[in-house]
Amino acid sequence: MPTGLVRHFADRELASVRSEHSSTGTGQTGTRDSMVTAALPFTLQEYYSPDTPWESSFDQSTGEEYESSTRSVPKTYRRGQPVVERWNSGVFGPSFPRYPGEPAKWASRLGDTAAFDLWLLSDRGEGHYGQAANAESGTTALYRDGRPIAGYPWSGRSEFTLPPEEAAYRLHTESTRNGPMDLSTTVSADWTFRSGHVAGPGAGPLPLTAVRFAPALDDRNQASGGAGFLVPVYLQHTGGQAAVTEPVVQVSYDDGTTWRPAPLLPAGDHWLARLWHPAVGGFVSFKATAADRNGNTVDQTIIRAYRLK
Repeated sequence: MPTGLVRHFADRELASVRSEHSSTGTGQTGTRDSMVTAALPFTLQEYYSPDTPWESSFDQSTGEEYESSTRSVPKTYRRGQPVVERWNSGVFGPSFPRYPGEPAKWASRLGDTAAFDLWLLSDRGEGHYGQAANAESGTTALYRDGRPIAGYPWSGRSEFTLPPEEAAYRLHTESTRNGPMDLSTTVSADWTFRSGHVAGPGAGPLPLTAVRFAPALDDRNQASGGAGFLVPVYLQHTGGQAAVTEPVVQVSYDDGTTWRPAPLLPAGDHWLARLWHPAVGGFVSFKATAADRNGNTVDQTIIRAYRLK
């Protein structure tokens, strides 16, 4: 047998990642990369071979119930540059992270086939995309010039056959779950865009936008009530968008029964939504709309985005 097949590394020769895993309730467990399972919240100190793409995963369960699944796009870590990565931290909502080498991964058209891969429960972690495993109901439907083309009784991956002529489209998707510890119990989104035949050879991206919320929550996805609070708001694109104007954000403290404007403050490449949390606890919900200069729009709602304590 050949020799020299075993190599020994010191920590300093590897890339260091501290992974923090939040919970959304009590009695939950989390599993990382199908190898480590522990009660939530928990923290891992990880070491990776540097300068190599890595894909990671996280799954949350309560008892025997499998609740949600989160994945990460391939990431490369560098030696000597420690990273802190957060998993399962809200707000959970639609996301379109950049996937290396696949600019049309989430929404595409090739010829007269449109394909969508929609992940409606993505945590706030960079490059993460996620979905509910315990959704009670869901739907995905596509409309052309206001008329329905087809629909599916789930949220997630779907394909539609379209006429070759350019037209205006509206894509609607929604997911609902009602577990006692669930967050983002109802997530819905409507996108409008124009599209025509794509000759190829490769698929072209369809111009969808996701409005993302990244508040500083504790490791149980809570924020303090009775206080002012700033929520970072940013946009993710599937590709092909023109410049997007400032989004419009609304907030609700009664699960969407009433809404009020959330003023935005510019903060470089994103905005800060100014909120004032009520002192009675409960949940915070968000509505957001945005449009680019070509008229492509998004209108999304997230009910019970996070808890107030």
